[in-house]
Amino acid sequence: MPDRRGVHVRVGVGIACLAAGATLIAACSSGSSSKGSSTTLHRSTTTTTTTVVPVSAPPPTLCDLVLPRDLDRLLGAESAPPTHALSGATALCRYPGTNSLGVVVIRYRTGMDLARFEAAKQSFAQGNLVQPLPGVGDAGYVSVLESGTGVNRTVVALDGHTEVFVSTLADAAHTRQLMTFIRRRLAALSPSARSQTPRS
Repeated sequence: MPDRRGVHVRVGVGIACLAAGATLIAACSSGSSSKGSSTTLHRSTTTTTTTVVPVSAPPPTLCDLVLPRDLDRLLGAESAPPTHALSGATALCRYPGTNSLGVVVIRYRTGMDLARFEAAKQSFAQGNLVQPLPGVGDAGYVSVLESGTGVNRTVVALDGHTEVFVSTLADAAHTRQLMTFIRRRLAALSPSARSQTPRS
């Protein structure tokens, strides 16, 4: 006959273990719940503001005022883009030609006034025949030189504080037309842009 006391002992131990396990689970669950309720997560939000500053196009340089296509239209000259020579306030633009008109030279000299213009005119007249050219800018003159390649015309005009020098083998009417075109382009420039020299 089996010993009933042993059965009672084992059942009692099992019940005790179950009770202890239930107590531990309750304690762990309570602890987890307590920690979860006391922990708060904060998400920081950073706002970035971007300021867009408009960038204006740089003003044109003086040798950009007349393009090869302008010489083709005004003089009938087939020219390449100009080469630039810089010396202080003077910008010399030479347009190599591929037809009978040859090289077209345009020179800009900034910081001029009437007195400086007249002094430069007298200096130029020492080796060239100079004639007044009324109706072109604030003051102007023209010089004509015959050579083996044709008749070279030099037209010089004072426009505000800028002296414009044009030398070409084109006839008088076309050379004057080019000078008028340059003066119109100069008038569209701001004073600061006028004082700029060409890109090297």
